[in-house]
Amino acid sequence: MSKTLSGAEDYTAGQRYSIMISAMLGYILDFYDVLIFPFLLPAIQRSMSLSLTEIGSLQALTLFGSAIGGALFGVIGDRLGRKTSLQLTIALFSVAAIISAFAWNYWSLAVLRFITGIGLGGEYGVGMVLFNEAWKKGSRGLGAAALQGCAVIASSTASIVGIWLIATFSDEWS
Repeated sequence: MSKTLSGAEDYTAGQRYSIMISAMLGYILDFYDVLIFPFLLPAIQRSMSLSLTEIGSLQALTLFGSAIGGALFGVIGDRLGRKTSLQLTIALFSVAAIISAFAWNYWSLAVLRFITGIGLGGEYGVGMVLFNEAWKKGSRGLGAAALQGCAVIASSTASIVGIWLIATFSDEWS
C-alpha cells in the first residue's frame, strides 16, 4: 500500500530539512562514485589485466544500472513509500560500492558496478521525488538547484581525490 501525502504541510520543518540534507549527502556520494571511477580505470585495468573493451564497459554498466534503478525504485517507492525506498537504495548502493573494491576479476567487478548503478539511479530518482513531495512549493526550485549543485561538490572532490590516489599509491591500492 502506498503512502499518499497531500503535500509539504504533512512534514515538519525538521523533517523537510532532514530530507534535504539526506538527499544532498546522497547526491554527493552518488556523483562522487560515478566521477571518481573513471580516474581509477587505468589503475584498475593494469591491476586486473583488463582489456580496453572490458574497462570501457564498466562505467557503461554502472550508468545502465542507474537507469534501471531509477525505474525500479520509482515503482518500489510508490508501493512501499519513499522513505523505505530511499533507505533500500542507499543500502544497495553502499554495499555494492564497497564490495567493488574487493572484486577479483572483470565479471565480479562488472556485476558489482551494475548493482551499484541500480542503487545510485534509485536514490537519485526517489530522493528528488521525496524532496519535491516534502518541500514547500515556493522554494522547490531553489532546493532542487541546491541538490543539483551537489554534483559540483562531488566532481571537484572526485577530481582531487582521484588524482591524489593515482599519483600517491600503486595500482593495487589506488
